[in-house]
Amino acid sequence: MELEDSSELKPQEKLTAQLEARQSRMLVKYQDHERASLKHSMAERFRLALSVFLMATSTTLFALGVPYTSITDLGAGYTGLINGFALLTAFLATLVSFLGDLFNLKIKAKTHHDIAVMFRDLYNQYESLMNDLEQEEITLNQARVRRNELQEKEKQQLLSELQTFKISAT
Repeated sequence: MELEDSSELKPQEKLTAQLEARQSRMLVKYQDHERASLKHSMAERFRLALSVFLMATSTTLFALGVPYTSITDLGAGYTGLINGFALLTAFLATLVSFLGDLFNLKIKAKTHHDIAVMFRDLYNQYESLMNDLEQEEITLNQARVRRNELQEKEKQQLLSELQTFKISAT
């Protein structure tokens, strides 16, 4: 609904416009958190795949290096090189695993998803309230009381969201 001069709007139209604005904000917050959840989930999957690849590579290189050490004439020049690559890939695999533990990507993805679900629920509640008001199933005063309850839930959700990400940033 396009907001016009507020003096020209009826009380129900004002309330409906306010509810639509709040509902659209909840949708944006929901979408933002779902995107963040997806980003963290994809990063975690990539980290796991990279870790497995590096571990497999280092194991393979180590397995190749062992026969060369027993054949002194043929593998003398390659043993150090193969073992060096095995050591490097093992180090990188350990580093990738450590960084995964440090950044907690899996936990961040779940946290964003859970917050998104809460914002989606608020979005749906605003939608139901607007529908009830439009169908005249509730009075204007009942709608205002319900709006105030939803505003309080929204405020609590926003405060908990800030607290959640302050803690996870440290």
